[in-house]
Amino acid sequence: MFAAIHIPQLPLVVRIHTESDWDDHHRPVLLDQPVVLLNLDDPESTTERQRDRAHVLHANDFAHTQFGIEPGMTTTRALARCPDELILFTRRPDLEKETHLALLAAANDLSPDLESTTTGSVIADLSTLPDALRSPRDWTTHAIDSVLARLGLPIHLAIATTPDLALLAATAGPPLATTYNPYQQRTPQAAAVTNPSEFSPIPISHLPGLLEYCGIPSDTAAELTSLFLSWGLRTIGDFTALPRTGLADRLGSAAAWLHDTLTARHCRLLKLFHPADSLARHTDLEFPIHDTEPLLFLLGRMLGTVCARLESSHQHVAQLHLALHYESAQRPPYEHTINLPEPTANRSHLLDALHYHLESFTASAPISGVTLDATPVVRSAKQQQLFERALKDPARFAITLTKLEALLGKGRIGAPVTDNSHRPDTASACPWFLHQPAMKQPELTPEMTCGIPLRRFRPPIPITVATESTPNSPHPVPTAVLSGPVTGAIRARRGPTLISGHWWDPTSRWHHTEWDVELPRQSLVRITHHNHQWHLAGTY
Repeated sequence: MFAAIHIPQLPLVVRIHTESDWDDHHRPVLLDQPVVLLNLDDPESTTERQRDRAHVLHANDFAHTQFGIEPGMTTTRALARCPDELILFTRRPDLEKETHLALLAAANDLSPDLESTTTGSVIADLSTLPDALRSPRDWTTHAIDSVLARLGLPIHLAIATTPDLALLAATAGPPLATTYNPYQQRTPQAAAVTNPSEFSPIPISHLPGLLEYCGIPSDTAAELTSLFLSWGLRTIGDFTALPRTGLADRLGSAAAWLHDTLTARHCRLLKLFHPADSLARHTDLEFPIHDTEPLLFLLGRMLGTVCARLESSHQHVAQLHLALHYESAQRPPYEHTINLPEPTANRSHLLDALHYHLESFTASAPISGVTLDATPVVRSAKQQQLFERALKDPARFAITLTKLEALLGKGRIGAPVTDNSHRPDTASACPWFLHQPAMKQPELTPEMTCGIPLRRFRPPIPITVATESTPNSPHPVPTAVLSGPVTGAIRARRGPTLISGHWWDPTSRWHHTEWDVELPRQSLVRITHHNHQWHLAGTY
């Protein structure tokens, strides 16, 4: 047996409880007003036009019953039905995550085996709870009154023979699920669902949510649901009445899996939820220190604890996060992240990386506290060559990178990466990670042709160019190159090619005009014009 705990319309419920005032009966005032939630995450960067085109994600009962506002409507249509009283909210993912973690903590008091199915939904395994198996109704009453009521949020709780059926019953609500609402009268306790035929009256519109919970892509789930509706299927009972073999032949394995799930022939294993174990270590010093030698001794002890915990879980360190807290509370702490070229759990190698970084560090005040944290990763076994590793000595390479960063400055050492821009020769340095997957290179097709190679000059060479104006072009037309590595009259030209970017930002906008020209002695070169200056970009 499995129990599913579901908070209906969690994104909207969270906003109502955080933004609403409370009346004399300890009830949110917004429950008696029309409130809708839009599918927008960042209201500050959203324009008024984007808000009008946004769709309603959830609508409270008052907005649905009094004004007929339903999910999927645009903001314009919703405002047309309720122009004066409608309250618009946008999503708050941080609050949703915080509420979901509180739900997991409450469910952990009911069962040790939990699955964090989705935000606002948790499935618990009841096979190790004799009281729940003996009397599901009494266990449901105890779970709501003693544990879940502390959340102060609407709750649906359902018990079924499989986890997917329990989740379907919880999302569908009464009569298959027990509903708890702190502001309404409690519904009768629902019994455990042991017969799959009890799901027959549920509308087939509940299937997309179940399919997405179980790993089916949203596009496939919506396509299957629309297809079932076009067949005239209105309830789950209509779907389960169809032959499984015919569904598998026509629609594939997804439809066959759905049929097995709704008829209780398929019972999957739960993906057990394990709370994240923090590796952060913090120490408050009794006497402030000024030198790095006692600091390294303290960091060595912290690393010993961190590495021992990582070794027990077969993990390695990908990043080290160091924070030094000063004695003066007015000074912000010094924070630095050390990126390791290859994950390792060797204490001496990690201590060397911290040592060489602190050699170039000078404390601006006495240090009264130290915080050390690590980013764990699972060490992937890979070998690029038969007898050699990617790096013969990753620890020494990490020390070299640390010394170079201390010499050149933070952010000035790394692997060159081309920026996502059409601006020529724009690149930046990213931290050197050997454990991250390489970027996939575009595949060449036979239809792609390769022109004459261009040898670029980095940086471009300033030159002087003679130009003339033509009535057909607003841009100056080059006629001769007067200075630079190659000079002479221009025999032929092709252009101009206009490229620009960041036009929306006055501080970083750019505009280039490129010309491919032919000079004497059959010299083909590319020249560019921007900011009233000509440059030799390269030669062919």
